[in-house]
Amino acid sequence: ELVRTETLLNTVLDVMPIGIWITDPQGRVVRRNPATAGQAGAANEPALQLALREGKSTVGEMIDVEGSDGSRRTLLSSAIPLRDGASHFLGAIAVSEDITPIRQAEEEMRISRDFFEQTFNAAPVGMAIADRAGRYIKVNPAMETFLGYSQEELLSMTYMDITHPDDLATNVSLRKEMLGSG
Repeated sequence: ELVRTETLLNTVLDVMPIGIWITDPQGRVVRRNPATAGQAGAANEPALQLALREGKSTVGEMIDVEGSDGSRRTLLSSAIPLRDGASHFLGAIAVSEDITPIRQAEEEMRISRDFFEQTFNAAPVGMAIADRAGRYIKVNPAMETFLGYSQEELLSMTYMDITHPDDLATNVSLRKEMLGSG
């Protein structure tokens, strides 16, 4: 039964997509899974050291490490002291997930958002974004200048409020068609 349980646990460790380290009381790594490849610096990271030195658990600490290929990686790391049933200190277990792609996507999104904001606000023509009901949720300075309303005033209006009465029926019809509800 013990061999079967150990085999099962080893299989689980080997297929986990996050890095898992198990250390002895001196911090020597006695078991790690394949997902630790490329996370060279994680075995010495602060959460694991805190678990080893002070017996404290850490959950969800974001750390930057140098990968085995020299690249900078961001890991989401947790560590706990490992004790037996009699509370004897046996070492520590650390887990870490490489969130570098998520962090890179967040940075790309921030750059894209900043570019949009700068372009939108600097555009020489009036631009607005409206919700499905036609209420303005964002307007640029050129729109304010063109229409003679402040941003606050425009954000309390819909496109229908500023459309000439002769054009209103056509605009409403075109908008419904554009939104697929007409």
